[in-house]
Amino acid sequence: FRNVTGVQTCALPISTRGATIGLANTTLTIIDNDFASGRVSFTSGTYTVGEGDGFFNVQVRRAGGSVGILSIDVSTSDVTARAGLDYGSVQNYRVIWANGETGIKTVSIPILDRNLVDGTRRFKASLSNAIVSGTPTAAAIGNQKDAFVDILDNDAFGNLRFSQARSEEHT
Repeated sequence: FRNVTGVQTCALPISTRGATIGLANTTLTIIDNDFASGRVSFTSGTYTVGEGDGFFNVQVRRAGGSVGILSIDVSTSDVTARAGLDYGSVQNYRVIWANGETGIKTVSIPILDRNLVDGTRRFKASLSNAIVSGTPTAAAIGNQKDAFVDILDNDAFGNLRFSQARSEEHT
């Protein structure tokens, strides 16, 4: 068996060469232990947050295995949003799952309200530096290694209106 991915099963006939042993077939289960640690990915490729929300919790999931302590770094980078103006920069924030643990962890990213009409802005969160039980393991980074976060502007231009036309004449 080559290139086994995940858990695979198949029927396995038992050759007895004439002896009676009680079983003619059994099930063979192959467990892919190449990635028994599982893989870490963002839960989505795109997220949306309001400019006035104060923070955003990006979700990171370990799935497909739980063998060993798995840690990974989360970092942000500018696209159209600017770190320090639109959001708080996160660099190499370490997320850790214990041996036997799977599931979702969150990383809180500050969202800054500039009180300016500046439209929707975007930044990117990325996963890097996966380590399984002390060993760098790039294969532990899943398919969704980047996620984009759109910050929706909560400001708008005002309107100028006159309630009625009035004219005064001064003599």
